[in-house]
Amino acid sequence: MPPELREALGLPAAAADDLPGWDVTRWGMNADQLAAALGPRLVATRNQIGIMNYALAEAEIGGVRFAPVPLTLTPGRGLTEVRFGTDFVDRVRDAEAAAIEAALRATYGEPTAIQANEDRTEGAQRQIVRALAWNFPSTTITFRHALVMGGEVGTQDLLSVSFMRPR
Repeated sequence: MPPELREALGLPAAAADDLPGWDVTRWGMNADQLAAALGPRLVATRNQIGIMNYALAEAEIGGVRFAPVPLTLTPGRGLTEVRFGTDFVDRVRDAEAAAIEAALRATYGEPTAIQANEDRTEGAQRQIVRALAWNFPSTTITFRHALVMGGEVGTQDLLSVSFMRPR
């Protein structure tokens, strides 16, 4: 069905047949190829043991800004992952999670897997985790929203999206 007709009927986007990478990147790219493709958006730093780390200075999904966005380059395989969101924050981000999920569904169609659970512990701690996955021949996308509230930790909220090259 043509995309214009799907939109007019209010249907979700059709899933792509495959994704060879994220944005302008392609799985397997080396550092020089990433620099050419991403230009000034690519930030390279050297860690304390001399290994180069690469990231996008910032990027958005569903209007939610992530900074930095680490890129994983695996020896012999090149670019294997682009990861949005790596840290917990001390506030609830339900609206941001909904915006990210809506953008991913609009772009990639319905997820191939959804997992949601909620647990309460004896220490009055509440844990809510929602995870979605989209599987394509060349790319696996995972979205995870993990929220921990109460107890000694207070409120901790993690939003992460990973675009990964399967093995």
